[in-house]
Amino acid sequence: MAAADAQKAVAQAPCSSGSCDGWLAPPAWLPRAPIWLLRTTASVVVFSSLWVWYWVLVAHCGGLCDDRGRVEIRSHCGHSCGQFFFLYGAMMTFVAAPVVCLLLVKAASSHFQVVAFYALMIWLQLWGRSVRFGGTWLHVLSDNQRNILYALFSIPWMTGVGTLFFIVLCRVWAFERSALLRTKATIMLPRSVVCMVLSMALMGVGLLGENCFGENVIGENGYFTGWDFFCVPILLGLGLMLGSYFAFAVLSCKFFADVLRLAAEAAKVCEGRMLEEVRRAELTARLQLVGVAASFLTTLVAFVGYMWFYILRNQSHQDAVFSQTAALLDAAGNLLGALSLSGALSGSLQGSYEAQDVERGRVRLRARMAKDWRPSGSSEWQRKVDELADRGLTLQSLLTFYKGLGREYMHGYDGSRHTTADVVRRAIIPLSRGAGAAYSCVMMGDVPTKPKKMVTHAWGNLFRNLVAAVIADALGEAEYAMVAYLLEHDVEQLESWINDAGKGGETYWICAFCVNQHRGICGSNPYNDRDPVTGAVHETCPCGLQKAFNDTAPLCEDGRSIDCEMNKFDDVMAMLAATSKDYKQVVAIDQEFKLFTRAWCVAELATASEMGMAQTVKVHSRRTLDKNTSWLGALRIEEMRATRPEDVADILAKIKDTVKFNLSLKALLFEKLFPSWRSLEMTDQMNRAGRIARWQQFSRKAGDQLVWKTSEDV
Repeated sequence: MAAADAQKAVAQAPCSSGSCDGWLAPPAWLPRAPIWLLRTTASVVVFSSLWVWYWVLVAHCGGLCDDRGRVEIRSHCGHSCGQFFFLYGAMMTFVAAPVVCLLLVKAASSHFQVVAFYALMIWLQLWGRSVRFGGTWLHVLSDNQRNILYALFSIPWMTGVGTLFFIVLCRVWAFERSALLRTKATIMLPRSVVCMVLSMALMGVGLLGENCFGENVIGENGYFTGWDFFCVPILLGLGLMLGSYFAFAVLSCKFFADVLRLAAEAAKVCEGRMLEEVRRAELTARLQLVGVAASFLTTLVAFVGYMWFYILRNQSHQDAVFSQTAALLDAAGNLLGALSLSGALSGSLQGSYEAQDVERGRVRLRARMAKDWRPSGSSEWQRKVDELADRGLTLQSLLTFYKGLGREYMHGYDGSRHTTADVVRRAIIPLSRGAGAAYSCVMMGDVPTKPKKMVTHAWGNLFRNLVAAVIADALGEAEYAMVAYLLEHDVEQLESWINDAGKGGETYWICAFCVNQHRGICGSNPYNDRDPVTGAVHETCPCGLQKAFNDTAPLCEDGRSIDCEMNKFDDVMAMLAATSKDYKQVVAIDQEFKLFTRAWCVAELATASEMGMAQTVKVHSRRTLDKNTSWLGALRIEEMRATRPEDVADILAKIKDTVKFNLSLKALLFEKLFPSWRSLEMTDQMNRAGRIARWQQFSRKAGDQLVWKTSEDV
């Protein structure tokens, strides 16, 4: 790749704000409220609810008489409303308040907090109505003061509607960003929001004009008694609001129904573990559909009740009962929607709270270690570390290299048999011989490239699987079996997905490419390694460059070689982790899990763990983990192997507590490897559902159902 192309590829990497090519990534820009604020808000909700309920039971005898001993509390329009006061107070105290407190206390992420805010707006609506219907003191207010107070009571409703719209849009964006497709919902839903805002503006203009210049067609009780010019924008606004809200509701329900349909289609052709994954995606889509439908439908009923009572009829007692019953139904539906959208009904709320607690601990460790990190005391050693850290490569350059295997170089390449070691011997070393440098420098046109992620992998793994693991990381896949299948059968589809996701410029550090093999292994083949296809012994390189191994002079005080590049992987990782908060580790595990027996791979895992780095693990499939569970459960770092025994001793010396490290290694495998759906917030669950939909669409379009079977064929 030319230097200009390399710079262009890096420039096309996803921006840090999380938005790329129009795809919105809400977690990157949505702030998270501090815990103390959430708990304080929950306390206020509890005390305010108890205060109103005390008012209901004690001060007003359950809402059946007022403080003057009158039998019924009546609203300012003269209708009996004691029963509504009682019902609103009961729902607010015993239903809404517990839901709000649950969501506030357990809201671990910003998206859970948005749902908690939505529930808080529902509670505020109930609180306002309780105060309104129980407030005989409202009679002492003037008409203007009452109108202002009622306008304030309507703010939670409008804010709640806007919050619900935002929640739905986040779910849609999350799904489409993972599925790499755009639906009609993406186009129409924002337009519905614009129409809703426009309707509110029209109503505001109409009401303002009516109060300032109108003919006083709004009577002393707050109801329409006639019509004039300023009623036109009010009615237009009401009609536009109802239409846009209805359109948003229909489009949202259709979107989640389509997601459910795609998951159901995939379930028909999946087996084993993948079928379990698809079933969870179905449940996620179903919960979203229930939550959205409950919220939207009941709010539409309440809106009709409002129109019926305040505009179209004469405000009889029966009309009041209909209107307020619809409002109560709306509150109940919205609370059900909040619970469904939050994941409380599926266990996601509690699971993600526990996962976020662990994540906060990791972030604190990362910040502390980054602050304490210092460069090496040897300037020559640190200079070599800095040089290695600038040898990142882009995903697009890696894919371009892979596409050339068997066509332009390494003729006879077989993805199902050739390992990374074979590709290094037969492709990477010959292609970089002229430059006498690391092949990543050749690929990137000698443009210094800081990687965002380090890939830990074993050279005995199939090279196809290594590339598949890196692509799986870029596309958010936990398993790489299906990606490996496409590398063999439809690499253009993978390239299209990578480009659509804007991931071509994602930068990685892979030792096979980023270490200068001409300063290491190229000149010898001590074990007579052979090509698994032809059986020929791998040729050595005649470049003649001086080699540097771990005992090659000059040496540091601890006896390690300064010029050697193979003994600095953990130093490179530590430096990049300390200088870039976004630097992560990707662990590409081979099908036999031999990576965990290789000394330098374990050293990288140890460094990442000590630095508090985010670690993502990519395996061939869940079934491979199941097959190796027995011996992995007894995995001990003391049993790792290396070509040179002294390397094992050197790595063990760096690990302060081997027992603790062994436990963290098992936790990485069995807890972090496949995070359960229960530990994911609903937006992340929609991401997973989107990936399943992407594969199902490919399967349906290509007529290839075998792609679903690959994760089960081990």
